[in-house]
Amino acid sequence: MKQTSVEWLYEKLWKEFNFSFSSNILEQAKEIEKKQQDEFAIWFAEWCDNDYFRMGNTNIWSHTTDWEYNLKFTTKELLEIYKKTL
Repeated sequence: MKQTSVEWLYEKLWKEFNFSFSSNILEQAKEIEKKQQDEFAIWFAEWCDNDYFRMGNTNIWSHTTDWEYNLKFTTKELLEIYKKTL
């Protein structure tokens, strides 16, 4: 599993500066980070659903339901577009 930014910071501070947090503070930070990740995922999904159409059972999205429409995006490309709108 990938290391979260909270875990990375905790490890960095602990190893390099011998600085430690209480386990309660670490758990609170992890909960906040998880909540932020969930909120971002929900906002992104709603943005995709409101502005784009999924092309069948694929990861291709378009502004129209027309398969012949030239401008199509992958989910990853839409994520990059969405990040720029924030």
